[in-house]
Amino acid sequence: MDAKQRQLLGLAGWLAISFVAAAIGAVASIHAKAFYGQLVQPAWAPPATIFGPVWTVLYAMMGVAAWLVWRSGGLRANRLALGVFLAQLVLNARWSWLFFVWHQGALALIDIVVLWLLIAPTLVLFWRVRAAAGVLLIPYLAWVSFASALDYSVWHLNPGILGPTQVTLPQAMAGAASDTDARTAHQAYLTAINSNDLETLLGMLTEDVVFMGPNAGPYVGKRAVSPWIAEYLRTYRTHWDEPVQEFVVSGDWAFERYSYTSTNTPVQGGTPLVDSGWGFLVYHHDRDGKWRVARDAWGSDHPAP
Repeated sequence: MDAKQRQLLGLAGWLAISFVAAAIGAVASIHAKAFYGQLVQPAWAPPATIFGPVWTVLYAMMGVAAWLVWRSGGLRANRLALGVFLAQLVLNARWSWLFFVWHQGALALIDIVVLWLLIAPTLVLFWRVRAAAGVLLIPYLAWVSFASALDYSVWHLNPGILGPTQVTLPQAMAGAASDTDARTAHQAYLTAINSNDLETLLGMLTEDVVFMGPNAGPYVGKRAVSPWIAEYLRTYRTHWDEPVQEFVVSGDWAFERYSYTSTNTPVQGGTPLVDSGWGFLVYHHDRDGKWRVARDAWGSDHPAP
């Protein structure tokens, strides 16, 4: 491999590393546009459509900057600069999960502040190796500075969704595990529904679970709910999107308010049934340490047939 090929391969590698971090964050941001639109925002907040293009450019600039440093002596000569660069990428990717998936406002703010504190020395270290590499990180530092202010403002405007604003670091860290587990239960529940996974779905229900759907009486208890779910999954291949509008954890209970859009395609063929509406879920933290659905109530925006 000649020098030119090695340099091109190095460029591709550093761009790939940057965009792997972008992809990890993107997975957490699948419903980010809808979630962001539901939040109370300051007047100076940009539209959701601007974030994707901005971040694409910034990740590309990060990859090129890291490549410029790498080509000036390799990894060994620049291990500190490139090591700090990789560390900040981890925090960068994690922020989307904290904010958009787990709705942890306090921890997301801590994450982005620490991210800023890593970007600044990365910029300085890169500049010392190649001025151009440092210059390429200036827009990134400026954008994260703006994003930090936006993060703080949105968190304070949405305590019901992103968690209380009067919280210390130890309190935030102590509550993170249980809150994250409860929010993970929401995603697992939705995944089981969309995968037509009856066994997993039934395992996520408490014995005294209650289902209350539109135009029907309540199904009380797991014995009553189970055959209804089984028949539903035999009849349809279903896909539900449920953007969370509010999530509160209180001790062994968690409460979730959501909107939904569902597409139910008949297994035997036919026109898919599309529905939308709202819902309310109650989770309970059982003795075995698992969060399970205790109540699921939802109402349709469409009139009864």
